[in-house]
Amino acid sequence: MNPNIILQSVFLFLTIGVFTSYAQKPTIAGSITGIGKSPIQFRYVKDGKRQVDTVLAVNDHFKYTPKGSDDSTLTMLFATSGYLRLWVEPGEVTVSGSFDHPFRLRLKGGKENALVDQYNAAIDWKYDELANGKPDSVKSKLEKEKEVKTRAFIQSHPSSRMAAELLYWQSMYNDAELATHETLWQAFTPAVRASKQGIKLSQRLNAVRNQPVPGKSAPDFTIPDVSGNPVSLADFKGKYVLLDFWGHWCGPCVRAFPALKALYDRFANKMTIVGIAAESKNDRDKWVNMIKENNLNWVQLSELEADNGKVNQTYNIVAFPTYFLVDKAGKVVSKSNAIKDIESAINSIEDLK
Repeated sequence: MNPNIILQSVFLFLTIGVFTSYAQKPTIAGSITGIGKSPIQFRYVKDGKRQVDTVLAVNDHFKYTPKGSDDSTLTMLFATSGYLRLWVEPGEVTVSGSFDHPFRLRLKGGKENALVDQYNAAIDWKYDELANGKPDSVKSKLEKEKEVKTRAFIQSHPSSRMAAELLYWQSMYNDAELATHETLWQAFTPAVRASKQGIKLSQRLNAVRNQPVPGKSAPDFTIPDVSGNPVSLADFKGKYVLLDFWGHWCGPCVRAFPALKALYDRFANKMTIVGIAAESKNDRDKWVNMIKENNLNWVQLSELEADNGKVNQTYNIVAFPTYFLVDKAGKVVSKSNAIKDIESAINSIEDLK
């Protein structure tokens, strides 16, 4: 074969490879009317660490080159409340819309982003508009309809990581549909089940399946207290225990302190309260100061893993505050997010009267 032909073929192959690689490089381009020169943040997790990149829009336009993401997703934030969850996919992803409607941004580019845009327009935004200004009874009905539509959407896309993430959030707020959620999980392709989103969803469903509920034993744990000393739930066996899952940043948690103090004073000899705070290592001082300022004299614990701690996951804590009343044998008597429900449960127990 002619050497010149061989060299030309090699050059052509390399050139195609270069251009293909360049064309597939992920980029995010935005055109948001009214955003002007505002800064835009891109938040993501890379190598297990939270990262934030900031770009400045110019004349309503911006461009950003992702630096990688452990789960292939980014959260774009701008102004005071606008945000958008999007996927890092090969090629260019475009974001368009208006600064006046920060929750109505359109996405284009890539399979997963196309599904995000499709779901937003056909279901999420549609039902938000239908519920706007309606009485609670109508909103409740619409929310159930939205859940049904969402599950149908998930079922229609078994090879989508976006659908797996969507099911994860469905499972966060509706434990009652566990069987349905598990059926949808099983229908995902092996690739989706093995993805970051699939693994996270599997762990979530497992937490729901095994969560402590009234009548079941409360899982034991060992967590450091404010002084760093290990404290276990088993330490209080033979006594009623009220577990208070809270955080210094949680308004409803703080507003419940007077009621908790009253319970602590009233039942000090028969029941103890154990606070389990969802705090990060950086917020340790804020947590300790909150305890001191409010004279919370009962046991206070924290894994200092924010809301990702092992105990939070075991107890399936998805809202704060969450209370568990545990009896002398270590079984859950009551679970609620409302302190009034716990007060009623306590008042109905003969041993505590």
